[in-house]
Amino acid sequence: MSRHDAPDIEGALDELYEARPDEFLAVRSALERKFRDAGHREAASELHRRRRPNLAAWATNQIARRDAAGVNRLIDATRRIADSQSAAYAGASGEDLRRAARQRQDLLDQLADLGVKLLSGLAPSPSGHRDDIRATLDAGSLDEEVAGELRAGRLSRSLRAPVGFGGLGAVVESARGAPRTAARARSGAASAPIEPARRAATELAGAAEHAASEQARAEREARAAALRLREAEDAVAAARAAAREAEKRVREARTAATRAERAAEKAANQLARAESQDGE
Repeated sequence: MSRHDAPDIEGALDELYEARPDEFLAVRSALERKFRDAGHREAASELHRRRRPNLAAWATNQIARRDAAGVNRLIDATRRIADSQSAAYAGASGEDLRRAARQRQDLLDQLADLGVKLLSGLAPSPSGHRDDIRATLDAGSLDEEVAGELRAGRLSRSLRAPVGFGGLGAVVESARGAPRTAARARSGAASAPIEPARRAATELAGAAEHAASEQARAEREARAAALRLREAEDAVAAARAAAREAEKRVREARTAATRAERAAEKAANQLARAESQDGE
């Protein structure tokens, strides 16, 4: 890579997030150094800001790379649930909503199982990370911005599904009464039976807003913690470099001292022989 070449930051990020967890820092350092040597400081800084994913996030990233179609189906199913939810609250049948919800749950289970397999050999108990992997897939498919990172396989931490949605289970429960509500509406009943669905929608919206606020707070705390971690990592790296340099100087000093001792001993022997010859 030369200074005249455009930095391939996307390719570098793919290479970085494909690396095993125990190789992440070494790969990041090598890529960062390559960009800095080529004069691409902004690209190097972008790489430096990337944090090593925990095991659940790493497994989720690899799921996105190995089964992109499955991840896309999960995100599409989540969108269909939102569309079907609106229709159910308007009085339409809730069957589409229940079907999409069942499909989504099946996809979450299948993808989480794949994540456990991908952790084989990397974690003492891969199955112990299944819930975190599933929750990360769940939360990632619910948020449009995070869904982009999920698709790209570049998550740096595991996620928790928004409390207000509860994995969208509450939405499915609300939909179960929708067919009866629609039937009563078609038979000329008053609009009162619609009110429970409206209240449920309002409650879900409030819960979603609260969850978004909590998520924003958690993200701020995570960024602050990541900054502290980066500073600590930099300090450790500097200390290790200083220790290596000090060890090198110690070795050089020992070598010089040994050579000086040998030279002094040789000179002393030569002097002794010269004095002995003069005495004769």
